[in-house]
Amino acid sequence: MKDSGREAGRAGLMAFAIALALGMACGLHGLRAAEAGVATARADNGRTSCSPVGPGPALALAWQFDSGLPRPAWVGEARGSLWQKIETSLVPRAADDLAPVPVVTRDAVVLGTTLDGLFCIARPPGAIRWSRWLPAPVRYAPVVVGDRLFVGADDGVVRALDMASGVTRWERPVPRPSPWLPGNQRLVSPVPIRTGMLVSGSTLYVGAGLFPIEGTWLMALNLADGSERWSVPLGNTSPQGYLVEAGEDVLVPNGRAAPVLHRRSDGSLRRALASANGTLAVVSGTESFSGPGASGAFTGSSTAAREAKIISYPGRHLAVSPGTSCLANEREVLALDRDALRANAGDVARAVRWKTPLAGATALAIGGDHVFVGHTNAVSVLGLADGRNVAVLKAPGVVAALAVDATGVVGSTQDGRVIAWNRTGTPGTGEAPVRLAAERAAVGHARLTPAAAPPDATGERIRRALGPLGLRRGWGLWTGTGTPDATAASVLAGNEFSWVFAVPASEAEAWREHLGLHGWLGHRASVVARAPDGSVPVVGGIFNLVLADALEPAEARRVVCPPPSGRELR
Repeated sequence: MKDSGREAGRAGLMAFAIALALGMACGLHGLRAAEAGVATARADNGRTSCSPVGPGPALALAWQFDSGLPRPAWVGEARGSLWQKIETSLVPRAADDLAPVPVVTRDAVVLGTTLDGLFCIARPPGAIRWSRWLPAPVRYAPVVVGDRLFVGADDGVVRALDMASGVTRWERPVPRPSPWLPGNQRLVSPVPIRTGMLVSGSTLYVGAGLFPIEGTWLMALNLADGSERWSVPLGNTSPQGYLVEAGEDVLVPNGRAAPVLHRRSDGSLRRALASANGTLAVVSGTESFSGPGASGAFTGSSTAAREAKIISYPGRHLAVSPGTSCLANEREVLALDRDALRANAGDVARAVRWKTPLAGATALAIGGDHVFVGHTNAVSVLGLADGRNVAVLKAPGVVAALAVDATGVVGSTQDGRVIAWNRTGTPGTGEAPVRLAAERAAVGHARLTPAAAPPDATGERIRRALGPLGLRRGWGLWTGTGTPDATAASVLAGNEFSWVFAVPASEAEAWREHLGLHGWLGHRASVVARAPDGSVPVVGGIFNLVLADALEPAEARRVVCPPPSGRELR
C-alpha cells in the first residue's frame, strides 16, 4: 500500500508538472492588470501570486499593525466524507478570510477585515492614511485602480472610495437592497459579497450571494459610477473566491463546487471546469488550476479545450513565474522548470529544479528572483533559481497571506497582525519598527466585554431582563437614544449577547467608529441604520431581547423572537 501510494503520488506530480509547463505564468492576464494600474490580491488578474520585480532578500522590519482578531466565516471542516470515501479530515475550502489579505500599491497598503474595518497605510515607512468602518465584514481584499479603491462586504454593497481620503464616491447594492439575516454568527445581507472583485478595462466583475435559496448572481458594473452592465443568476452555485480573468471569460470559483467560466461580454455561461473545488483558482495562459479540493490537492485543466486532461498534485499553495512553477504542501516547497519539462517530454525527474524541505507552509508568493513562504512565526526567503534559504523574516504568528513588490513584503497573521518588511535602505526602515495604532484602544486584542462600565439605568434594565430569559448568549437589539461613548459600554457590559445598535442613518458611521476603535465591532456589536420610517432592515423574529424605546410597537413585535425565547422592553 505504501509503495502504490508513493507511485500514485509520482504519477500525480508528473501530470501536474506537464500541465504547469503548458501555461504562460505571470502572462497576458497579469500584465493587463499591471499595465492598467490595477493593484489586486495575488498580484494580478490571473491570481498567479507572482510579482515580476521583487525586493531582494535584504529586508528589515518596517512597521506592524494590529487590525484586530479575525472572525472567519467558516471554522474547521468535516472529519471525513463517506460519499467521497475520504477517511481523514477534509481540507478547509473556504478559508480566504483567516487573515486580512494585504494589497500593495506603489505608495500604500490597503486591507479589509472581518471586523468591518478598511485601512489604508502609507508606505514607506508606514503611517495610517485613513480608516473606515463598514456595516459588515470585508472577507475579500479590495481592488485599487488609479485613485479609486473598490471593496465589497457582507452587507451586499460594492463601494468605490477615494484612495487619498477614503471618502465614498459611489456605492451600489448588488443586486438589490435586502433585509439582513443571521449568517456566520453575524448579521449579513442574504446576498453577501463573498468573491474577490475583478477589474478589467472599465468594468468591475463581482459575485454576490451565498445561499442559493436567496439567489446568487454574477454582475458586471461600470467602474466609473457603479451602473449595471449585466447580471446573470447563478442558480444552485455559491460564488466564493477571487474572480479570475481568463481571456474573454471570467472564472468563478464556487467554494465546495467546481469553478465555472462565464463570458465577460454578457455573463452567459460557457461551461464548468472539471477540476477540484475550493476558493483558489489561478489562470496562466489557457491553463487553469483550482483547489485545494476536499483532500488538499490542486487540479489543472484548460480554459480553452472542453476535453482537456485533468491533472492533480497534492498541495495547498501555488505561485507561478514565467519559467518556474512553485508549489507547497505540508512537507516541502517544489520548483519545476517549464522549459525542461517541454524538452524532456514531461520527465519530472529531469524537470525538478529544486526541492526544499519546509514544513507547514501557509502562504506562498514569488517576487522577482525569490520565493517567499509564510509559515508559523516566520517568512522564509528562498532563491527562485536554486531553492536555497537565503533569509528568514521573523513574524508574530502564523503568516496566512503575503503581498510582494519592489519595495518589500507585507504579510498578515491569523491573529490579525499585519507586518511590513522593507528593502534595506528604504527611508524609515530601521531597528525600531513603527507600531501603528490608529489612535485606538488596543484594536481587537482588547477585552471584548467592557469590564468596568459604570452602573446605569440601561445596564440594569438589561440585567433584569436577561434573568427570566435564562439565556447566556443570544441576539440583542438596542434602539434607544444617546451617544455611543455614553451608551455602548453599558449595553455590552455584564452579558455575552451579540448586540445590534439600530440608529438613525446620520449617526451610524460615528457608532461604527466608536465600536471599532474599542475592538467591539464585529465581535460583540454591529450597527445598522434604521430606515426613514424607523424600521430596522432585518428579517423578523431574530432578537431575544429588544430595547424598543425608539421603535413602533408593531415593528418591535416583528423583530423579537416569540416567547419564551424573546422579550421586548420599553
